[in-house]
Amino acid sequence: MVTITVTESVRALLEHALGRFIGGAQPPAAVLLSVAGRTYDAATLSDAYNAVAAASRSGVRAFLDLSTSHLQASTREMWTESFDAEHFPTPTWCGETGWLLFVPASNDAWDHVCGSELPAIFDHARAAGAEYVRFDEGAPVVEALPIFEDDGEPESDAFWDAAMAAEAEPAAPFRFTPDDDAFIQAMQVQNFDATQIARLLANRTGMHCSRTDVAVRLADLATAEALHG
Repeated sequence: MVTITVTESVRALLEHALGRFIGGAQPPAAVLLSVAGRTYDAATLSDAYNAVAAASRSGVRAFLDLSTSHLQASTREMWTESFDAEHFPTPTWCGETGWLLFVPASNDAWDHVCGSELPAIFDHARAAGAEYVRFDEGAPVVEALPIFEDDGEPESDAFWDAAMAAEAEPAAPFRFTPDDDAFIQAMQVQNFDATQIARLLANRTGMHCSRTDVAVRLADLATAEALHG
């Protein structure tokens, strides 16, 4: 952390410029702030702040720029060959090299069949303050999310390192919700193994989930389905 000490007169000037946040009386007209050889008075700083505040309300939206390698090959193929914008569970724009998806407030409405890796990506986007995710071939990768090869297997070293670390840490058994059950069953259908599912579920919920938790829960669900149909 960096601490910057200012004089009382500069503090008054900054309080005026940022008055919408912290308040402050109008500083004397003679008070000036000099930064890197340029001088600013209260009116100049206040105008600059007001312009930034106005821009934040002008419809500018934040998006997470993400490589399409964070999508499974099966998801990319399905979206390309079978989906147009109206097929997605969230507002989506389809382009020649990728997709722009609106980030929902929660993952409840997302249909995991449309891409079981998306809830973890939405969680990451919300944590970053993004309102949209843009998937593009030339966009950057994020080490916190799995990167898929064409056969659908995660190839990121960070993915496996985090999975092994999570498995080594003792923790209370994961408490599965009905939405979690639907999520892990959908990923099992897409041939994710228990380690991969545990990692994605941990990213999605922000809670520790082990490979054993997932394997036991899938077995319980399969038993219940066999007994009750």
